Amino acid sequence: MASKYIQLANELKEEINRLAGSGELRLPTEMELVKTYGVSRQTVRQALLVLQEEGLIEKRQGSGTFLSKKAAEASAAANLVSFLTPCANTYTASAISHDVQDVFSKAGYHSRIVPTGNLVSLEREILQSLLAHPCRGLLVQTTKNALPNPNTELYEQLAGNGTAVVFLGHPYAGLEQFPGVCTDDYLGGYILTQHLIRQGHREIAGIFHCDEQEGLQRYAGCICALRDAGLSIYDRHFLLHPSVRAETLPDAALRRFLQSFLETQLPNCSAVVCQSDETAYFLARELPKNGLRIPQQITVAAFGEAYPYLNARETLPVVTVTTGETKLWTHAAQGLVRLMKKQSFSGIPFSWILS
Repeated sequence: MASKYIQLANELKEEINRLAGSGELRLPTEMELVKTYGVSRQTVRQALLVLQEEGLIEKRQGSGTFLSKKAAEASAAANLVSFLTPCANTYTASAISHDVQDVFSKAGYHSRIVPTGNLVSLEREILQSLLAHPCRGLLVQTTKNALPNPNTELYEQLAGNGTAVVFLGHPYAGLEQFPGVCTDDYLGGYILTQHLIRQGHREIAGIFHCDEQEGLQRYAGCICALRDAGLSIYDRHFLLHPSVRAETLPDAALRRFLQSFLETQLPNCSAVVCQSDETAYFLARELPKNGLRIPQQITVAAFGEAYPYLNARETLPVVTVTTGETKLWTHAAQGLVRLMKKQSFSGIPFSWILS
């Protein structure tokens, strides 16, 4: 069994981390430590000597005992969490980031939002920087996760160096060993399309992301529901496009994109399944301009995942599936906190519920 002063030194290292996280660099006095930990003054002095020899604290004559620069920097890294997100300045992204940072703050961690611009090249630069300047935890909102990711070895190196990693969304190929907080998107696409079929729709269009697992699985669920209902599957009714957040596009470019969909994929269809309620919102703005009223002439269905995007802007008669009261980003942040505290956490796909 370790000596009392060694045990106290280890406990004081946790106190050092807490102080650095709060911005306080001065340690309690020897007498304060005696009262707090219930040990003798001699034990306190021996423990402080251990920390001083390790370069974690320094004594200043007449001022007290303070964290060293080395300890302050190491403790800052030990209390820092990075959230990698494709875009940080949109309505949806800002709301998600606020929730995530709130979880980390309540758990005693500092956090920073790091936009990747949806670019694997920028993601690589960020990960390389994190290898040089480590953080305690890394929450990554995956994008283009249906495509090969060239940065897998960097995630593995970070984890090997002690950084906890959780993915928000389907994990990148080759990194399935890290928890991924995602949804059962095949089942969601199936449920949503099956509901439309039961309403009497026979020709259904769809708009999905082709470079994301979420989009491909939702598309698969949609066309399999059509198949199982004995309905024809028309390729011309489905648009599979690269992931670009609608609210980041200039209005003119967004209108051209949606107008092309309305002219090419939507004719003869009485319903459309959208990748997200964000897509549904912008599509619903264009439909009346083409003489289509919702839901009288066209039914719009979507995955309700955008915080809630529709309710924040205006009430639209859109059929949605949701994850209920569960916010995936909050659950992912809480999971990362568990890992950083050496507790178990594993990602289980959440089910979609028809709302």
